Amino acid sequence: MIVFLDIDGTLVDYTNHIPDSAGHAIAAARKNGHRVYVNTGRSRAEISAAIWNLDIDGMIGANGGYVESDGEVIFHNKLPLNSVSAFRSWFKQRNIVYYLEANSGLYASDGFEEGARDAVYAYTKPEDRANFTSVLDAFHGIIVGQDKDRDDVNKISYVLNTLEDFEATRDTFPGFEHGTWGGHEGKKLFGDVRPAGISKDIAIHKLLDHLGESIEHTAAFGDAIPDIPMFQVCATGVAMGNATEEVKAEADIVVADVTEDGLAEGFDRLGLL
Repeated sequence: MIVFLDIDGTLVDYTNHIPDSAGHAIAAARKNGHRVYVNTGRSRAEISAAIWNLDIDGMIGANGGYVESDGEVIFHNKLPLNSVSAFRSWFKQRNIVYYLEANSGLYASDGFEEGARDAVYAYTKPEDRANFTSVLDAFHGIIVGQDKDRDDVNKISYVLNTLEDFEATRDTFPGFEHGTWGGHEGKKLFGDVRPAGISKDIAIHKLLDHLGESIEHTAAFGDAIPDIPMFQVCATGVAMGNATEEVKAEADIVVADVTEDGLAEGFDRLGLL
């Protein structure tokens, strides 16, 4: 079987911790001949060594804009340089802080650390907020002081001062894919924009075509609305216990919370262990 794992709220909790049981489950599944990929909104720069050390087979990143398998880049679609420039100007006009997601790093706009503080704080569960330290610590691969027009940007994430920021961005730039994300409870704390036609499910088909594998032997794990297309295309969709009700309704299996060994439970129920 080929397994696709969302990262935030699925493989890691909302403090970026990987449960030991998840690591053990992935190792056991791969030992049994199954393949495991992360399928995430994160770009490659935001994939920590701890995740790569799980010995996964590769990744789908940037919500489908980047596909890598066994160290080989299968697909990579980036925002045009003039589009990056237009978005940067738009966000600055609206006093919206953002970061440019490239495989080389996450390039934060001026004022990002202060401007994103409330959103990052709200992203975390209440019981974990006592451990909140720095906005920059929450983003693996974040780089400050290098915000400029770039030709290697996979997508752009930005802080929503209000939901109207997302709606206005979507309406002003209709030729792109737009989404929101926000941690536990499915909150809309951030918006993101990426090239047209980029999604997690389309990227799965690209990877399967490369591997010569069938969709009938796939499973997807997730917790948020961007994961629903994975559920709809894979043979089995597995929702974490911390997923919203909308996401659970689209899944074939619902397991425990990410912090309660839910991923390992799902691997067990699928017979991967």
